[in-house]
Amino acid sequence: MSDEGMCHRLFEGVEPLFRGVQWHCAEVKRLPDGATCLASSPQCRVAAMSYGSAAFGLQYHIEASEQSIHEWADSDASRAALARQYPPNYAVGVQRRVSESFADILKNSRRIYDNFMHVAIARLQD
Repeated sequence: MSDEGMCHRLFEGVEPLFRGVQWHCAEVKRLPDGATCLASSPQCRVAAMSYGSAAFGLQYHIEASEQSIHEWADSDASRAALARQYPPNYAVGVQRRVSESFADILKNSRRIYDNFMHVAIARLQD
């Protein structure tokens, strides 16, 4: 998480180093003008960003579950896309890491979702 992310309402209550599920073959590699990087990883330079006070982009799957990871890994389209971008057995490694740390992933996902809802509700009340 960046310094900006550690101070941002979206990541309140989330540890500075946290696991997320990155499973994509297209990504934003450069921040749009005026955007702020909130989090990054060795695999994704812009893992989370904000634009203004209520627009956010996450380049990891906050909604992922162990079941969805297995479904994605079994998808022919997903396997083909991953094979073009990642080393062999990438999906197997992701499945293993998600299974090993799913409790933390779920806890962080819930916290980020709740924080997002607080931001959204506050914007509606303005």
